[in-house]
Amino acid sequence: MAKRVFAGFEEQIKAIAPDANLEIRPALGSAAELEAAISEFEGSKKVMVILRSNGAKALGKRPPSIPTFIGGANHPGQLGVIADLSAPEGNITGVTYYIDYETRLESFQAVIPDLKTIHLIVEEGHPSGPVDAEGTMAACATLNLTCTSSAVKGRDAIVADIEKNNGVSLIVLGNQAPLYDQNMDAINAAAGDAPVAAYAAGAVKLGALTALSADDHKLGAMLATKLMEVASSGVSVQEVPVGFDEDPTLVVNMTTLSSLGLELAPELFEGAELIE
Repeated sequence: MAKRVFAGFEEQIKAIAPDANLEIRPALGSAAELEAAISEFEGSKKVMVILRSNGAKALGKRPPSIPTFIGGANHPGQLGVIADLSAPEGNITGVTYYIDYETRLESFQAVIPDLKTIHLIVEEGHPSGPVDAEGTMAACATLNLTCTSSAVKGRDAIVADIEKNNGVSLIVLGNQAPLYDQNMDAINAAAGDAPVAAYAAGAVKLGALTALSADDHKLGAMLATKLMEVASSGVSVQEVPVGFDEDPTLVVNMTTLSSLGLELAPELFEGAELIE
């Protein structure tokens, strides 16, 4: 996700500020390396960008001294980074892939008839896991769905948890790539007749049934535009609200849909991304 966000960011920066001097750091291996990079940039840069939920969460504990932009992250409020997303405080703003969980679950209801019970799996220890779990449970209560959740880590634990809970109407994978990277075949096998949906389009491309997904490339471009508002136009961070994808995409794996004996309602074809 961070790579897709950065691709959109870099493309937009080159289009609107071709002379911008970008210094890019590859993935950092520890919290100490992140702290060192932030400290260095505070002393040498006008603005900086920190990607991923763990990077954003680190900023919540260590407010930066220069305007800082986050991306590739879950809801900044629930990560403890920004209290007021419409008027961000603390020198931090940016974009988020967050989509309201009621909207996500309603998209699943549109694809899966008679959806009544859901089991959510999030990655243990990932900062966005609790956000997914809390949001899903609240949405389930509103929509009168019966829902459970687990936090697990590693292929064997994921498969065991699915086998334990495969009597539900739907299994949902949280927005954490380690859950589904290299694991979707085993996940679908363990789920049996239970459909597997996800909060990330990447899982659908690997064999999950459906997701309602923000466009990471679009969010990256939005991030670049917000950064340049502050860097070159004299706008304060507080005047730059956190950006969302206001028109997320329904993604459906048609091969998986067929294997489950399901059909997509005609009205869902328009605007959906269909993966064969």
